[in-house]
Formats: sequence, C-alpha cells, structure tokens
Amino acid sequence: MNPLRSVAYLAPVAAVLLMASAARADMVLLIPARGQVPGKLITGNIAYETRYVMAETGHSLVDDTQTQASILQVPDHQPDNADEFALLAKVANASWVVLPTISETGNRYRLELTAYWAPGGRVESVARDIDVNAVHQQILEMAKVLLRPEGVGTGALPWETSGPVASTPQPESHEGTTPPQARPIVIIAGAGLGVSAAIDRPSGATGSSVATFGALRAGLGLGESLELSIGFRGHLSGPRAIAADASGRYLAPLDAGGRVRLGPELGVGAFVQQGGAKQTSLMLRVNAVASVEVSGQVSVEAALGDLAWIPASSGTLVLGGGAVYGVARF
Repeated sequence: MNPLRSVAYLAPVAAVLLMASAARADMVLLIPARGQVPGKLITGNIAYETRYVMAETGHSLVDDTQTQASILQVPDHQPDNADEFALLAKVANASWVVLPTISETGNRYRLELTAYWAPGGRVESVARDIDVNAVHQQILEMAKVLLRPEGVGTGALPWETSGPVASTPQPESHEGTTPPQARPIVIIAGAGLGVSAAIDRPSGATGSSVATFGALRAGLGLGESLELSIGFRGHLSGPRAIAADASGRYLAPLDAGGRVRLGPELGVGAFVQQGGAKQTSLMLRVNAVASVEVSGQVSVEAALGDLAWIPASSGTLVLGGGAVYGVARF
C-alpha cells in the first residue's frame, strides 16, 4: 500500500479525534440533588433547574446511565470529597463534577452548589437563600461564577450585595417531566473483521468474487442515537483493494437502558482497486447496524447487509457482506 495514500486516509481520523477532545472540554457530571427538605417538591424543582442551567450555559451533561455507573464506583455511593469527585471525573471522562445540596432553615430554603474542576483538582462551592419563584435565575447566577476555569475568585458574589430572600409559595412541580439537557458528545473508535462478495461485477472480471477485510472506524456520537464517523478498510484476501468513507448512522434503542440499538447507516467515499484494474472509484454504501453494549464503554456491533455500489469505469461493481466490530465510546 502506498504510504502517502495511507497518511491521506488516516489524517481525517486524527482531525476528528482532536475536534472531539475540544468538544468534551466542558462535560459535567451532575450528582443527584441532596438535602433535608421535607417532601419532594422543592428538591425536584431545583434538580430540574440545575440540569437546565448546565445546558443553558453551554455544558454537556454526562448521561444518567453513565452518571449512576460512576457513582457506584464510590464505596458508600455518596461522593462528597475531592478524592471521590476525582474518581467520578476520571470514570466519566468529565471536566466538572457538580453536587447540589438543599437545606431548610425555618421558612427559608438554601442551596449550595459544590463543583470539582478536574484539570486543576479544585473543589469550590457557593451558597445562597433560594426564592422558589426565581430558582432558574438564581441557579444560573451561581453556575456562572462557579463553573469557570478561574474559579469563584475573591470578589463579592452578585447576590451578596442584596438583602435576604423572602420565602414564597412553591411553584408548580416539574416532577415526572424530562428536563432539557445538552446531549453528550462521545468519541468513537472501533476495529473489525468482515467478508464481502460481488453481487454484480463487470462481465470481463476474473478471479475470486469473495474477499475478507479488516476495518477501522473513528468518529463522534452526537446525542443518544446519531453518530458520524470516518471508516477505512483493506482487503486481507481476495481481490486487492482498499476503501475509505464518511458515514452517518442513527441507532434507535430497543430497550429501556439503551444497551441494544439498531438502525441504518449511509456512507460515501472512495474504493481503490489495486489488482489488475488499478483505479479509484466513487463508493456509495448502505448498511444495517446492530449494537449490543457489553460494558459501560465497549460494544459489539454487527454490520448486516453492507451493500456498496461502485460505478467503476470498467463497469459497475456491487458488493454485499457483513462484519463484526468491537467499538469503544468514551
């Protein structure tokens, strides 16, 4: 294989990974709200608004499944110090860990937000009395001074220059609704083995119509279902050829936990024949993908059908086959 050609194919993969690292710079693991307030109404509202504010300020939230899996790594399942926050950040690959704590004194509610910043290993917190009719704006002010690389600083906090907040009736509960949240962006990397066979090929073609191949895949997961990636495959046996493409897939969950997913994949790229007819042709690919999660980050995936249409100058080539991949998402 031409080394310069290989570099040309692998360079876009490296670019995708670099962009993904930057995109995940503000990933937040939000610990479920804690407190000693009787009833669930105020706790539910603050938990809802805290999630909403994380998204509004441009942070991506670690999904609930990964959050719970990370918390289970803490011996007492109640992370509350720098070492335990650091463990959560490492397991979930998050830059921030945020813990809301609610308390009640007399007829007043008080919220404390504690934040751990993983790059600096720093824990800080801010607290204030909460007016339950102004929760959103108050939490937004707290997040803006707390979730920033430079930290809280030494100046007066915006709400410290005003008088105490009077207690007011509780607003309508958000309990039972799903709060808006920033969809997580994940890095995807995978490798697999497959087989393909010529369903249709030029009339003058000779030799085997069956090939085995090795494949690499790297890209981004955008939310729970959409994935964009760049793939590269090279034939290990059969007609000598390599291929590279950019693809998008939509994997819909088939179970409540999203461990089993199924959906279509579409791709466009180039198919390079290296045998007798040396030529590079457009390749359009359609595929059905089934994915089964075997651990928090690793899945086994099967490509079913994997039809490729290649309009080469010597005649149209149609390939069909399948492959099995091991894929990591982090």
